[in-house]
Amino acid sequence: NPTNMTVRFYNNGNAPIGYDLFLEAPSGWQAGFTNLGSEAGALSGSTGLINSEAYRAVSLVFTPPQVMTAAGAERVVKLTAVSQTEQQELTLFEIPIRVMTVRELSIDLETSLGTLRPDSSVTLRYSLEHKGNVDFNFTPSFELPSGWSTTSTLEVVELPWATSRNLLYSLEAGKNARSGEIKLHLDN
Repeated sequence: NPTNMTVRFYNNGNAPIGYDLFLEAPSGWQAGFTNLGSEAGALSGSTGLINSEAYRAVSLVFTPPQVMTAAGAERVVKLTAVSQTEQQELTLFEIPIRVMTVRELSIDLETSLGTLRPDSSVTLRYSLEHKGNVDFNFTPSFELPSGWSTTSTLEVVELPWATSRNLLYSLEAGKNARSGEIKLHLDN
């Protein structure tokens, strides 16, 4: 998701001054000004004249690459300001950005259950798609109606970030099995 921020250019001098601004994004990223330039997302723009003892707010947007980036990764966006004066002065600002942790997982039950009877068994197939950027280690457990049991070994499920995996679990209904909800818990 894009991240927005605002920086302010203050004029502490004794005469109006303007700046030409240029952005340089890290490899694979996009950066742009949202309120400067001819269109939103432009890589360059001008503050216009800023009166003495005043400021101009400049809005920036940073968009990560389409490929998932590891949580905690640090990048730098470079913002260059060139004064609009006879003696041009160039100032480089390095804006550090850090990729936040995304914990997103989708789980789908791919098995159609139909009507189950006592003294029967069923194998449930779950598909997991990890859409986040940190590794998961899940401890599975089931919440079952009375008379049901798990016949599969419930081992820790390792799911590296940006991967998918299928899980198969077999359940057995005893002679006195009751109807009800079957819940799979994945504790991280």
